[in-house]
Amino acid sequence: MGIISALAGFSDPMFRFLIDHWLGVIAVFLLLLFSALYYYLRSRIFFDWRIFAILIATSVSCLITFALYAYGAFNNTDFTGAIFASWIGNVIFFTIIGVVVAIVSLARPEDEPFYNRARILLGRKSGEHIKYMISRLTDLMEHYSEKTDTTVTIISYDAQNKLFRTHLITSYEIRSYLYDEPSIYIYTIRYDNMTPAPSGLEDNVVRHIKINESLEGYPETFKNSFAREIKTTIAANSSCKVSIELEFWVTQEKEGNNHKTKRYTQRLSLNITNAIAPPMHVVIKLVTCDQSSPISIPLAPGESKLVCNKENLHPGVEAYNFWIHPS
Repeated sequence: MGIISALAGFSDPMFRFLIDHWLGVIAVFLLLLFSALYYYLRSRIFFDWRIFAILIATSVSCLITFALYAYGAFNNTDFTGAIFASWIGNVIFFTIIGVVVAIVSLARPEDEPFYNRARILLGRKSGEHIKYMISRLTDLMEHYSEKTDTTVTIISYDAQNKLFRTHLITSYEIRSYLYDEPSIYIYTIRYDNMTPAPSGLEDNVVRHIKINESLEGYPETFKNSFAREIKTTIAANSSCKVSIELEFWVTQEKEGNNHKTKRYTQRLSLNITNAIAPPMHVVIKLVTCDQSSPISIPLAPGESKLVCNKENLHPGVEAYNFWIHPS
């Protein structure tokens, strides 16, 4: 109170307002400080509501202390002053030591590096045999697909050979289960038992393979099969986008176009567009993983339809198979 009284002699109106309402000023300052800290922590991976509760309790304790001081509870010659002195000691102790201990005790193992998380699984043991097993666990962690989107465009029809020319783009967004560690992604792109191009017509061709928009190689023609291995590093807390574009011939009615999942897939979609020139109607015969018999989907000239949309598919599941029929 002596400091407040000494400062009260200043005549500046704004300064006098701050002096007369110093408790409110401190309260507003603490509110702004902890609000900023809250929004900062909330934007971080390590945000925990328990930490925010500790910060709120600390700020309330400080406000109570200032309020008691403002109302003269600091006089240590009476019982109230003795309680206030004890209160001050406890607040200081908790603020300096208790908050630090509390925050440290709230450490979450799931936010630690994978090596530490794996050691917890192995009883926190150490040694070369533990390092070996952790490296094996790392190798066993496969990748999964957040989404797999395929767009098929039927672009022409060869009536003489009863073949459709189709354009296909398949895009994958791949992540590692070890989200906070870099990982090596290896995948073999393979197409087998394709219909070779008739004499005098354009060959089957892989237009591009892209990894995170970076082109891998050049267009490559093939007859009835194609295979290429791709390899890339997926950064920590990131994903890898793989795009494959090709054109190929498909025998009408007889040749299926299937997709079998190579890894766990959270979402998968298939969109088919009829862009045949000159225009003609077609019918798509479609079988999906949860259907026992094919369904017929008519496609008028220029029409596009989302014909398959699945979620949470396990590896090795034939998500769909479809055949193209002239209408």
